[in-house]
Amino acid sequence: MPKRKNSPIKTPNPQTKKPKYFSIFEMKQEPVKKGTWKCTDEVWIYTHKDIQSKKKIASFDMDHTLIKPKGSGIHPKFDDDWEYLFPTVPTKLKKLHKDDYKIVIFTNQKGISTKKNSKIDIKKRVEDIINKLDIPIQVFVSLGHPKYRKPYKGMWELLSKEHNGDVDISIEDSIYVGDGAGRMNVSENGRRDFTNSDRLFALNIGIKFKDPEEFFLDQTYNGRYNEILFDPKTAFLNKQPLLLPKNSHIMDEKQEIIVLVGITGCGKSHFVSKHLNSERYRIINDSDIAVCKLLGKKSSAEEILESGKSLVIDGENLTKSVRKSWINMAKEKDIIIRCFYFDVNIFQCIHNMMFKQIIGQTKYHPHVKKDIMLSKSNLEKPSKEEGFEEIVRINFCPEFDNKDHEEIYQNYLPL
Repeated sequence: MPKRKNSPIKTPNPQTKKPKYFSIFEMKQEPVKKGTWKCTDEVWIYTHKDIQSKKKIASFDMDHTLIKPKGSGIHPKFDDDWEYLFPTVPTKLKKLHKDDYKIVIFTNQKGISTKKNSKIDIKKRVEDIINKLDIPIQVFVSLGHPKYRKPYKGMWELLSKEHNGDVDISIEDSIYVGDGAGRMNVSENGRRDFTNSDRLFALNIGIKFKDPEEFFLDQTYNGRYNEILFDPKTAFLNKQPLLLPKNSHIMDEKQEIIVLVGITGCGKSHFVSKHLNSERYRIINDSDIAVCKLLGKKSSAEEILESGKSLVIDGENLTKSVRKSWINMAKEKDIIIRCFYFDVNIFQCIHNMMFKQIIGQTKYHPHVKKDIMLSKSNLEKPSKEEGFEEIVRINFCPEFDNKDHEEIYQNYLPL
């Protein structure tokens, strides 16, 4: 019987890699969370676990105040694209903490709600900054609603009423620092301030304001500032006559058509409800007209005129072609037609719409400013040559029965 051949002995290949084993302690660990987030559709609030309520508040904007993108960019390209604005930032903040200040960040981040900066994780960015500073900080992030967007003081009111315990804040001992100061002169970094919302935010609150160079570098700015686009207090102090010419009247004894003309936010509906709410006048708007056309019904305007009532057209009526249809109707019915033209500053119109969103009179609309600008570009100023009996200019004169609403209106609002 043949002998069985011995199997060749296998020698280990020196090229073969041995499996590598890792200790669980060598694995990359997620950073320990040092705070918690409380989030709504309007504002996010981060609170460090060691934060304490204080009467003295040192508050800051975030971008281009505490941090900036690395290099020469204005906007960050990724989450970790940041560095301190100045080397003195951490030292100054730690000294404030030691001096018994509560440190708070207020930052506008409308890009979160509009998806404009979807590449940046704001929460991670905030946590990374605070972890590196290694001091307790509270952060308020506005997602765009004017109720919490600077310069309005909504975020500050959240801090003082709901997020500072029972401790009353000392306005005299508190400060706000931000780069949105409205400085017109070009700074060392080659940029002018793109906004003055930080300075107006501090004015609304009533606390001291400094720009980052002044606070962190002790550099005083002696240049000019941008003009404030709309000062709401001026609207109260320098009240103009409601109607121009001054001898104009609102309601007429004879049957008539009144066509309102004005861009979005100029106060047309407010004026109508306050001054034309009468049994002798009926008001229709674009929605009423559209419904009649859709249902194939006789125009509600014609029905009103046939009943002997006067008619108010509450709409923008910006172009001559739109107004012509009403002028033709007045000629056919042989009644007079007047134009009430709301000649209101565009920035006051934006202010008015922001105010209405803050008090909940209208829903939040992130592009309201664009809509008003578009409305303004389509306006053709009315004239008597179109066929109007009279052009009455209406000034917007704010009047309030609600004192809280009046106080809100007199604040600088996002423009």
